Amino acid sequence: MIKVSYNTFISTKIAFINTVMELCSSLPNTDVDEVSKALSMCDNRIISNKYLQGGMGDGGGCHPRDNIALSWLAKKKDLSMDWFEATMLQRELQTNWLVKTIKKNMKKNKRVYILGKTFKPETNIITGSPSILLGNFLKSKKIKFSYYDPFLDTKKPKFEKALYFIGTKHEKFKRFKFPKDSTVIDPFRYIPKKKNINLIALGKG
Repeated sequence: MIKVSYNTFISTKIAFINTVMELCSSLPNTDVDEVSKALSMCDNRIISNKYLQGGMGDGGGCHPRDNIALSWLAKKKDLSMDWFEATMLQRELQTNWLVKTIKKNMKKNKRVYILGKTFKPETNIITGSPSILLGNFLKSKKIKFSYYDPFLDTKKPKFEKALYFIGTKHEKFKRFKFPKDSTVIDPFRYIPKKKNINLIALGKG
C-alpha cells in the first residue's frame, strides 16, 4: 500500500501541474515555471518541487500500473470517489490537448516529428511512454508523424522543415539543429531560443 500510494501521489502532482501548464498556455502574462517556483517555496506543506514542473504525463512501468491497481481497488471497495481514475483521465485528456496544439500549429502538408520516444531522458526504455501515448492519439486523428530517439535509433534521418515536438528531455535535443523556419513545440520549456525557428514553449502565456 505504501509503494502504490507513493507512485500515485507522484502521478497526482504531475497531473496537477500539467493542468496548471495548460491553463498558463491560454492566459496572458502567466508562466507555469513561476507558479512551480512559488509552490516549491511551500516546503512545509507541499513537501518538495520534485515532479512539479509542467510537461507531459508520467510514464514508466510503475506509475500507470499502480494507478490502475488502486482504481480497481477503489471500485471494489465502493469508495465515494475514484481519485486514481481521475488522475489517469487527466493524463489522457492532456495528451489530447497536446494533439490539438500540434494540429493548430501545422501547416498544409507539413511533416511532424516527435523527438524522443522513451519514458524518461537518457534511457532506452519505452514502457508507459507519454510520447508513445501521444503518437497513438495522433494516429487516431490520422495525423502523420515520425519518431526520432537517439537512444533507440541508430540512423539519424535527414530532417526537413517541419513541426517538431519535444517528447523526451534528452540532453542531445538542446543542441539539435532544427531546419530553418521549423516550428518547435516544447512542453518542458527545455529548448533554448534559437534563430530562424518558431519556438512554442508551452505553459508561458
